[in-house]
Amino acid sequence: MRKTFLLTLSLLSSLYLAQVGINTTTPTATLDVKALTTSTASTIAEGLIAPRLSRSDLISKDAAYTSSQTGTLVYVLDTTGTLTIKTNNVTTPGYYYFDGTIWQKIISTIPNDTNIYNTDGTVQNNRTVALTDKTLSFTAGTPSVNQFSIDGSTFSVDSQNDRIGIGTSAPTAKLDINGNLRIRTTANSNGSTNVSTLVRDNTTGEVKIAVSSTGNSTPLNYIVYTISNVNGDWINNYDTKINSSDYTMTVVGSSFNSPLNTNNVVTPATYAPSSVFAFISGTTWRLTADYLATSTQTGVNGTWTIYCLVINNSILKTLTPVSQDLGGSNTGAAAATPAGL
Repeated sequence: MRKTFLLTLSLLSSLYLAQVGINTTTPTATLDVKALTTSTASTIAEGLIAPRLSRSDLISKDAAYTSSQTGTLVYVLDTTGTLTIKTNNVTTPGYYYFDGTIWQKIISTIPNDTNIYNTDGTVQNNRTVALTDKTLSFTAGTPSVNQFSIDGSTFSVDSQNDRIGIGTSAPTAKLDINGNLRIRTTANSNGSTNVSTLVRDNTTGEVKIAVSSTGNSTPLNYIVYTISNVNGDWINNYDTKINSSDYTMTVVGSSFNSPLNTNNVVTPATYAPSSVFAFISGTTWRLTADYLATSTQTGVNGTWTIYCLVINNSILKTLTPVSQDLGGSNTGAAAATPAGL
């Protein structure tokens, strides 16, 4: 009777303030519950108990909870019943509040702060990171190698030196691949000057663009020389100005436009052969061309057309010269495969 009377007085005294007090006549909030502090309080349990119900009970009342019930607090006793959209988060007994759409669990204890920033862990389910219109960045730290990796050396990032390693945890170049590289279907090249050739440095293993000292990265170059008004049929030394340290030059064909003297017959039905080739003099490639043992008719100066292939030395390997005496025979064989092949 005393408790009822105290509660009634408390309610009446605070009506004009729209505040209710339990165990107090001076409530300071909409509902103010004060613990009992009398000598008999030790036998009385204190606290506020929210409505207690099983999960199946809560599920059965799904339709009753709308946005008007936002903030509702309940205590779920078990995990019975089949989850619905609203109760999808109700997976363990405990306090839950309704956010206007679904029930949210109230964390009753401080969770283990397990995250990638301070703790190792295992992904429990498939995860997808949708960046939409956002960006995801990693900034460099103190370690100089293997700061970010997948399985140690499968994929490794050396952020201090701007290097990426595949198959190695200590990359030594911008991209360091320890293993085979496979390039699948790519666009075809039509020989455009915008296409370069990649070569491998056998000492360092680095892949580089084959390029001359002048910046030309095309490996094979073709050029035609038309040299007119020569001395009869003879070009002794024509300087192409092609640097021999960058390129190797070879003649792949030639033609001469002026008729030769009939005196060029060395033996019946046999004509003097042409001699056209490239050679190095100083630091450049030179051309020579001549019909041996003859000249043009009436001494007219002729025109040579010489077709040449110019090879970038960055893709060319110069082998050791081979010298062999055939001892007067017209056949022979090298002692072995040329060194370096």
